[in-house]
Amino acid sequence: MQGGAFAAADLRGAAESSGALPADHALQRRILDRYATELAGLSPEAAAAWLLQRLAAMEAMQLTLNSGVGLMEWGDPGPAAVQAVEPLQPEPEPSLPTEALVVCDREMRQEGFYDAETGANGRSFRWIGPEPRAAVFLPRVAQPAEIRLLVHSAFCPEVLGDVRVALDGGAWATVTLEQGPEGRVLVAQPPPAEVSRGGAMRLDIDVVRTDSPLNRGQSDPRMLGVALRGIEARSV
Repeated sequence: MQGGAFAAADLRGAAESSGALPADHALQRRILDRYATELAGLSPEAAAAWLLQRLAAMEAMQLTLNSGVGLMEWGDPGPAAVQAVEPLQPEPEPSLPTEALVVCDREMRQEGFYDAETGANGRSFRWIGPEPRAAVFLPRVAQPAEIRLLVHSAFCPEVLGDVRVALDGGAWATVTLEQGPEGRVLVAQPPPAEVSRGGAMRLDIDVVRTDSPLNRGQSDPRMLGVALRGIEARSV
């Protein structure tokens, strides 16, 4: 720096002392000499702006050459060359899977469930409670999707047909009760949310009501709703 201005000749000296020159030293020196002339006496701010413009021109020229427009003299490629470059296309989103299964074990990402338990058949399950509302985070699948709640048990079976679900804060959908090969299944097709975020779907579940075995002469004081052994999401 000299008097607060950019001493452009220092650019050449810095490049030489750093060993940054490529094999063609003569060409590199000529380019640095031209830089020194053009940057002479500029303030650091003006020199930085000049360098940014030069980098942008070089990148535009490279894009132009890659597009097959043809060779051009080194320098500002001009607006015509920039327009000739094909616009960069965004990377396509990876295709989403069409099926996902979450087992209701201790690893399940959830809100509003009791701890995982193990049934007589050795399979894990979780009760929804103490509140009748709960949420599960499922791997995202292609929409629209069918949700299948695999029921282990229901403390208030009379309201199973009124259970409802929602995806990512979207509209609620009431389930239909089906009998599967391994037990009861609650099936619904909640509409996709207007905005989907991240790699997981939030499934909200409303089982309408919970009650305590203590109210029925048993010792368990918990408020129980429906116990699930798994949750499936299938694209339809």
